[in-house]
Amino acid sequence: MKKIHFVLGDGTYPDHIGGMEIFNYYLIKELQKDYAISYSAYKRLNFPGPTLHRFLKIKPTKVSFPVQLFFYLLFHPGRTLIFSYSAAHWLVWYLYTLVARILRLDYIVVIHYGKEPPATHQKVYQNFFQQAKHVVAVSENIKKEYDEQFHLNCTIIFPLVPFKKNETPKNELRRRYGIPADAFVVCMVGTIKEMKNPQTVVEALAKLPTDIINRHNPHIVYAGTGPGVNHLKEIIAHLGLQERCHLLGFVPKEQTDEVYALSGAYVIASDFEGTSVSLLEAMFNGLPVIASRAPGITNTISEDEECLMFQPRNSDELKTQLLAIMTNPTHAEEKGKAARSRYKRDYDFHNVIKSYMKIIND
Repeated sequence: MKKIHFVLGDGTYPDHIGGMEIFNYYLIKELQKDYAISYSAYKRLNFPGPTLHRFLKIKPTKVSFPVQLFFYLLFHPGRTLIFSYSAAHWLVWYLYTLVARILRLDYIVVIHYGKEPPATHQKVYQNFFQQAKHVVAVSENIKKEYDEQFHLNCTIIFPLVPFKKNETPKNELRRRYGIPADAFVVCMVGTIKEMKNPQTVVEALAKLPTDIINRHNPHIVYAGTGPGVNHLKEIIAHLGLQERCHLLGFVPKEQTDEVYALSGAYVIASDFEGTSVSLLEAMFNGLPVIASRAPGITNTISEDEECLMFQPRNSDELKTQLLAIMTNPTHAEEKGKAARSRYKRDYDFHNVIKSYMKIIND
């Protein structure tokens, strides 16, 4: 049986709930059916099967991680490595390239980082990407930018995970989460941090006219946690919106279907994305989507036909789109149906697994 080793670091779900971490969780869960899976991480995954090589937190981690990986692989040879590329220090990628070269191991790189490619230490990154057996990009935009900058030919594989539709009545879910039955609920799902711009959604809510507030009773539900939680709470308190903003904290992936089921619309306000798992789940659920015109989002869903869009950090334009969704239910329903049709046409979790198996078996 072919041996595969995932280098996860501290990024394991459910301890970390970003799209990359959730995707790796389900990818490993599926691939272990056909391969002998091991992984390097701080913590053990919460399902049996794969073998953990536990990283020790020894500073500086940008040196200690690659060194620990080297000694593990030295005594456990014959593995194909899978690296999830993100915004780690350049020295990490230099040392990982060196580890693979010294031990003569093949490796695959999956680029999840949706921001522009790094502008410094170009030779380091070029060596890391070009010495890989395969480089996967999780969006069309990532492929375009990394292909151009590092002379690659990335394979696009979307970071899909299995979704399920919740059948619990909406009113029952709202009672469970303490949300009024008559509220128009806008949900956001994901890590609360600066590039996700949760404050833009709160500011747009604060700008809605009084008659709209009285008629539609809008509420925001945010499923997720992260470094920006306290700042977001301060903004909500400053605007006097504590009763209309529900920060649920960490919601396990297995329960996020409840958040979509109790909502009337979904908003994603990021500056950039790879391919957003939460956006795909909203499309799967047929929710009307309001999205920022950001790289990685505009490639996933089409403006006007399948969703409404606004400029990142523009709360005035977002307010206009919220009004359009709330005041025209027929229009909103059409957008939700179009988004679901796009999901069913272009995104399939089983095809993702088949694509990774093809790359691994190459």
